[in-house]
Amino acid sequence: MRFGQQVLSKIRGIPQNKIMSNLARKIEFAPRSDLRRTLKYQPHLKWFYKSILAIDGFLWFAVLATITPDMLKASPLTALMTIGLVSIFPAVIFLLVWFQIRPLALTTIEVFRDSLEIDIGGKKSKVSYQDIKQLEFFHIPSLGGWFRISTPNGKYQFTVVLERSEYILESIMSFDRDLVPAERLESYRKTALQSDHSWAFFYSLLRSMRKEILSQYLVVPAIAALVFMTAHFLKYHTINLTNIFLLMMVSETIRFSLGAIALLVISTFHLKKTRAALDINPNHLLRDLEYERRLVQTSEKYQKILFPSFAVIYCAYIMFG
Repeated sequence: MRFGQQVLSKIRGIPQNKIMSNLARKIEFAPRSDLRRTLKYQPHLKWFYKSILAIDGFLWFAVLATITPDMLKASPLTALMTIGLVSIFPAVIFLLVWFQIRPLALTTIEVFRDSLEIDIGGKKSKVSYQDIKQLEFFHIPSLGGWFRISTPNGKYQFTVVLERSEYILESIMSFDRDLVPAERLESYRKTALQSDHSWAFFYSLLRSMRKEILSQYLVVPAIAALVFMTAHFLKYHTINLTNIFLLMMVSETIRFSLGAIALLVISTFHLKKTRAALDINPNHLLRDLEYERRLVQTSEKYQKILFPSFAVIYCAYIMFG
C-alpha cells in the first residue's frame, strides 16, 4: 500500500502526505459568494476565426484566379458554373466560422451577484437569476463540455473555453442553491478549471519558448534551404534540389509532429496534475507554477535532443547524398 502511494505521488507530483490526507478525509466544495468578474473566451478563438477566414478567402481567390481566365475563353457559361461550384465549400466554411465561432470570440460577460450581462459584439442582453427555469450540463471529464441556461427570454450556452466559466455557476448557486445541482456543478467545474489552467500553461509555454519555436521551425529550415541552394549553384556538391526539398518537407513534418506529440504528452501530465489537486481540494484554484516549470524544462531538453538529430540528417545528405 505504501509503495503504491509513493508511485502515485511521484507520477502526479503531489506530496505523499497530501495523498494520505486525501485517503482519510475529503474536503467539501464551498462555492464562493458575491462574485463579480468580466469573462471572455480564450484568446485563441479570435486568432482561429481570423486565420480560418483569411486562409479560406486566399484559397478561394487563388483557385478562381487560376481556373477562371482559361474557362472564360472556352465557355463563359462553364466558367460561371465552375465558379459557383468552387464557391460552395468556402462559403460554407465562412458561414460556419462567422456565425458559430466569431460570436464567441466577441463575447464579453459581466458576472454580478444576481444577474449576468452578455455583450456579443455590441449586442447586449441581461439574464436575471430569478428568471432561470433550468440549467443543463454536458461535459466529458478532463476534455470539455458546456452548460446551458434556460429562461423565458431564450437559452444561453457557455463552454469550458469561456475562461473562468465556473464564476457564472457559483454566482447562480450563491443566489439560489436549488438552481444548480451541487454534484453536477463540482464535476463540471473541475473540467472547466482544467481547461483554464491548461490554456494558461500553453500560452506561458509559447511565451517562454517563442524564440526556440521560431528558430527551429522557421529560421533554421530557411537557412538550410539557403545553404543547399548555394551549394548547388556553386557546384560544391551535386545536389538534386527537388529531392532535398522533399527531404526537408518530410523531415520538418516529422519534427513538427514529434513536437506536437511532446506537447500533447506534457499537456496530459498537466491535466492530470490539475485534476488530482482538485480531487484533493475542490476549492483549490491556483496553478502549480513549480510543476509547470519542471514540465517546461523537460520540453526544452526534448527539443535540444530533437533539433541536432535533423541537423545531422541535412549535413549527411550534403556530404554523402
